[in-house]
Amino acid sequence: MISSVHLRKKIRAIIGLNPPRTLNEANEFIGKLNWYRKFIPRFAEIAAPIHKVTNKTKKTKHDFHWHDEQQQAFEKFKQILTTYPLFLQFPDATAPFILAADASDIGISGILRQETPKGTKINYYKSRSLSDTEKRYDTIEKEALAIYWCITDLRQYIGDLYVSIETDHKPLTNFHKKDINNKRVMNGLFKLQDIIPQIREIKHILRDKNTGPDYLSKHPTSSPCVEITLEGDEEHWPRGTEAWEIKPPRINSFTAQINAVITRQEAKRRQPLPESLSRHITTATSPTSATSTSSISLSSTPLFNFSINRIRDEQQKDPVLQDKIKEVRLNPSKHAFEIRDHVLYKLLPRGKLNRSLPYLPQSLIKHILFTDHDHPLSGHFGVERTWTNLKNKYYWPNMKESIEHYIRSCLECSKFNIQRKKLPGLLQPIEPPDEVFQVLGIDWWGPAPESSVGNKYVLVITDRLSGSVIAKASRNNTAQATAEILMEHMILLTTHGQTERFNATFATQLSKYCDEERTNWDVYLPSVVFAYNHGQHSSTGFTPYQLAFCRKSRSPFDSPRTAVKFSKLHEYWIELNRFKHWAIKQARQNTEYQQTLAKRRYDKNRSNPSYAVDDLVWLKILAGRTKLDERYRSPFRVTGQLNPVTYTVEDDSFAYTVHVNNLLPVYERFF
Repeated sequence: MISSVHLRKKIRAIIGLNPPRTLNEANEFIGKLNWYRKFIPRFAEIAAPIHKVTNKTKKTKHDFHWHDEQQQAFEKFKQILTTYPLFLQFPDATAPFILAADASDIGISGILRQETPKGTKINYYKSRSLSDTEKRYDTIEKEALAIYWCITDLRQYIGDLYVSIETDHKPLTNFHKKDINNKRVMNGLFKLQDIIPQIREIKHILRDKNTGPDYLSKHPTSSPCVEITLEGDEEHWPRGTEAWEIKPPRINSFTAQINAVITRQEAKRRQPLPESLSRHITTATSPTSATSTSSISLSSTPLFNFSINRIRDEQQKDPVLQDKIKEVRLNPSKHAFEIRDHVLYKLLPRGKLNRSLPYLPQSLIKHILFTDHDHPLSGHFGVERTWTNLKNKYYWPNMKESIEHYIRSCLECSKFNIQRKKLPGLLQPIEPPDEVFQVLGIDWWGPAPESSVGNKYVLVITDRLSGSVIAKASRNNTAQATAEILMEHMILLTTHGQTERFNATFATQLSKYCDEERTNWDVYLPSVVFAYNHGQHSSTGFTPYQLAFCRKSRSPFDSPRTAVKFSKLHEYWIELNRFKHWAIKQARQNTEYQQTLAKRRYDKNRSNPSYAVDDLVWLKILAGRTKLDERYRSPFRVTGQLNPVTYTVEDDSFAYTVHVNNLLPVYERFF
């Protein structure tokens, strides 16, 4: 429920203004109002009484009197600044907020507004006095404090819309993107880490363009710490500031966002949302919640009232339940229902006894689900916890299925939940090549600690069939270095007897041999690679050396041969090719068999989602997020499929090629 107390906070900075006591104060007041002149009809006529006492010459400037006529004009302007159409308009769902903040020696202030095609909309006024400690702050600290205080107080109102900040203190321009050598400023910025992604910019404006906040900061409300309670009944407040009980809806990022303050004039003009938007309406207890529920109306029905009286009233409005009640009354023994005090109950076995659970009408299901899932006291937990909480309180048909659908289509859960199941997408084995060194994989490893000869990187060249790898330490990982290594080790391979191989643990092996300074790791690189290349590969069943050179490898530790048998040249060539064809064929078969086993293990209990063109999907954020940031970005549209596990997606600004395990489907909510 939103009461007038909440709305008073929005305008107390204006309502609490004291009338001018000197000519300078009167001139300042009417001067600052000039910024609003274009929004106020008959501005000159209303301001005329004040101009009477401000149009003074130098000789008569001390002859200042503030009478009833001027006071009435002063109060009229305060009313205009705090009522429709200048203020209390429903926030534009497509327009970002603009916060203009300012500080003076005695106070800080801010005005929250939106610039729309229909003009400027004022959303909130803020001001307060500085404490004795804060008055001793440097200018930059006071100006930053004005921004921090306004953002902190307005965070619930801003929700997750973007906001631009205006300040007349140039050193604070975009200070949220750079370090400032001021500990107090940076400490304040640290407390706003969660809202920084929503801040588009902090821009500098001239003081004469910042008239509203400038005036409020010099005429703040009286206390920086104590809430001000304004005396008087509701009728003493300016017309248009009254509020009534409403449930604030909110449209998610598919469509728009709706905040909770509605004037009577705005409410009269509001039309029902079209069908295309109603699917994505979300309900919340505050304007910042972002949970998904459809067709939550702006009626005055209390959101958390699930009393038996309300259930009875809603049952009486439900024609399906009324038919069910008639059936039960005609033949109670044939139905697992009972009627008590005109309320239909479902009889369900719970242990040795039957339990009577109120039969929830369709109109209350979405409210119950919102309360037991979306509300902060429910915590956005999963299906089992929500089902456990509800199954002994209420009943409706297909209850667990509707809970599963509701939570699966929850936008916040989709964006923030950790996926604790296997990543989607089946394994797509790569067919082994037909020949050794037919298909190569190239990758740079590093940087490592610089060795004594200046090496920091390793280029790894892997043969896809034999598993043999040629590796070369290098001082850099440039394209030129890559080309030189390929020329030396691949094109002239037959003249270079050394083959090298890195696996996932080669860095661990190197670390066991190099010195404490880690400057001689490249000395042991050939030895570690030699050991790998001369060991049997688990996939092929051969050593990489054996497949690459068609002969068994020999270790320096093997016993020397006592005799050497030389074959005739043509016989050796025949035997070499025979062994080569047999070994490659056997290696391919062994590799394919191991791939089949690996695929069977990988695909077990793993989902295999498929998306069609124009499907909406969430895109996983792979880098640059903090612990509390969302894990998936706002929906993208599928534009194509490159292979069974790779898709192209795009939104209004970007296009990506992504693996299916970085996508989540977007589920629409149908009730």
